[in-house]
Amino acid sequence: KYANVSMSASDAHLIADETGITDCNEATVRLLRCRDKIEVLSIHPSKLSPEFQPDGSRSSEKSRQMDDLARANGVHRFEWIHRKADGEDFPVQVTLNAVEIGGKPCLIAVWHDLTEAKAAERRLRELNDRMTHELESAAEFQRSLLPAEPLRTDRYGTAWFYKPCDEIGGDLLGVFEVDRSKLGFYVLDVTGHGVAAALLSVTATHCL
Repeated sequence: KYANVSMSASDAHLIADETGITDCNEATVRLLRCRDKIEVLSIHPSKLSPEFQPDGSRSSEKSRQMDDLARANGVHRFEWIHRKADGEDFPVQVTLNAVEIGGKPCLIAVWHDLTEAKAAERRLRELNDRMTHELESAAEFQRSLLPAEPLRTDRYGTAWFYKPCDEIGGDLLGVFEVDRSKLGFYVLDVTGHGVAAALLSVTATHCL
């Protein structure tokens, strides 16, 4: 059953025991950039991981912990950094299944390559960071349009508090002295929140 499923699978499938890797499918050969299955089986499992994992733990020690969890629970899934035959590291989601083959305890490992998923996550974080920076810059500009300080005269005193719902909001205010007997003020309450509303309120403020 394992042979029928694994040999045609797009994910890498490996069988390992205490001696090392005993079998694998063609997807494993391609993923590790090996010449053939014989080369894969000749590699000691310790050579397929960098010395340390991203959390700072040694791969050799953490690998034993993951194997023990799989044997205790029957199956264990986790993320791991593996290493190709040419030395390139790559992220995978590993599923370890504890089985017996010919009366001998073994582990069937399935590696799902996360390289593209991690790259997409990284691009999304970069876009989000850039958007956050731009919104912070826009918010700083919007705050600069607020009165520098509460207006006070011998006849009037003003005070205000401004807190947008989002990084930048659709509301602005202004207070100004028309003459010694008149005080002018306005509050712009633009429908909606965010960039579109803020642009409209900034335009209206310039007009005023």
